[in-house]
Amino acid sequence: MVTATLVASCLVKKDGKFLLVKAKVGMPKGLWNLPGGHLDEDETFDSAAIRETKEETGLDVSLGKILCIGHQRIDNEVVVVVFPSSSCRGKLKIPKNEIEDARWFSAQEIDNMKKK
Repeated sequence: MVTATLVASCLVKKDGKFLLVKAKVGMPKGLWNLPGGHLDEDETFDSAAIRETKEETGLDVSLGKILCIGHQRIDNEVVVVVFPSSSCRGKLKIPKNEIEDARWFSAQEIDNMKKK
């Protein structure tokens, strides 16, 4: 039987820019990625996306319908569900022990990251 790690993420957009975080720990360490993380026991994907976004950015988000579902094999099977934020409130504040940086990027800036 294959067990998968379940991850929920949130695509946060505000004023035409997207929020990315750079993790200090875990598999995405040192990489820009969407706010998100593992589901807690008995947690739904949407509640995990809201919780993880709050923990990693200090922002309160409301979610739209599922944007995409991804699957990858790293050390084990990982299933990622991404939700778009339908609203975003609060002030950006990151936990320094977990997140190195958080910034708003334009779609062009993100596209340029992929080319480097």
